[in-house]
Amino acid sequence: MVGRASKSRFPQTKAVSILGTRGIPAGHGGFETLAEHLALYLVRKGWKVTVYCQRESRGKIYEDVWKDIRRVHIPVISGRSIHTILFDLKSVIHTSRENSVKLTLGYGTSVFWLIFKLKKIINVCNMDGVEWRRRKWSYLQRLWLRLNEKSAGILATHLIADSPEIERYLLERLPRDKLTMIPYGAFHITSADEQIINDWGLEKYNYILTICRIEEDNSLLEIIMAFNQRPRPEKLVIVGGVDFERERYHWKLRTVANDSTVFLGPVYDEAKVNALRHFAKLYVHGHTVGGTNPSLVEAMGAELPILARNNPYNRWVAGAENHYFDSIPDCSREFDKLLTSPDLLRSMSKSSTQRFQKRFRWEMILGEYERVLHKFTGEMEAFK
Repeated sequence: MVGRASKSRFPQTKAVSILGTRGIPAGHGGFETLAEHLALYLVRKGWKVTVYCQRESRGKIYEDVWKDIRRVHIPVISGRSIHTILFDLKSVIHTSRENSVKLTLGYGTSVFWLIFKLKKIINVCNMDGVEWRRRKWSYLQRLWLRLNEKSAGILATHLIADSPEIERYLLERLPRDKLTMIPYGAFHITSADEQIINDWGLEKYNYILTICRIEEDNSLLEIIMAFNQRPRPEKLVIVGGVDFERERYHWKLRTVANDSTVFLGPVYDEAKVNALRHFAKLYVHGHTVGGTNPSLVEAMGAELPILARNNPYNRWVAGAENHYFDSIPDCSREFDKLLTSPDLLRSMSKSSTQRFQKRFRWEMILGEYERVLHKFTGEMEAFK
């Protein structure tokens, strides 16, 4: 159930402003993809939609229209966290002058929402994962994120958790009616162009795939070392930005990888990513923290069998029929078993598909977002 804030200012039309991403069309990550799909969906449903976009330049704020979506472009210099913080602040100030429901994706700068609170502006926030637990952050960065996580619970009108585990975590200090659980979504992929993977020198159903940020939290070192425990006919394909010269962790991955490990770098083209997923033999997912991870849901939407890091987040998404690992030897044993068991892989693939269809289709997810946003407009008729 979605609670209402009786003293807040409710827009009299279906208008929403989406903040917290780099902008649309998506070209970076899960939140940008969610923003794009949700904006397009809401426009079709008759909403007035604004999306705030970060632009790597200098100059004044400017606007344009993309597929009937109003985009507000805020120029900032790229390359440092402080510039992203500045982008968020400018977005909050700009949108606070307009009468719309705010949907903020992420809580990293929630201290700025005091502006919304003072002006009685509705702000719904997707809380993402428990960001301050990630190993990549310094002590001061973790402190900043923990502060913003706490302030989000106080300053936001309503919160969205993207998994039951995140929901339980937030309910330790928040009232039930301030929180709704909505996972991430994906499209069902049933075909792709085989020539795309051939151009990379890959053979269909003869490689294992993982798509992620190249960070310690995502267990890539463990996955590579487990894969290399013995010679295998398959390749291990890793999609994600790498800088072997500057990033110590990236360099370490290259030193333990053998010729069967393929670093493709970042791939943003939708047709290419879909082809990589569609023709993979197995998807391996090493994320140790977070909620409903987009790459895992998208792999299930491509009907892939899943081998994932063993934690409550991944188990809730992938279900009991898929497989999990806790350590390098554990992961290696799973590779040994799964890569030589086509019947087992088919059974896991069927389970992934069924679970995806039941809970993670975009049509369902976007409808749930609209249902929440609709509660915070001035239109009080029953939502259908």
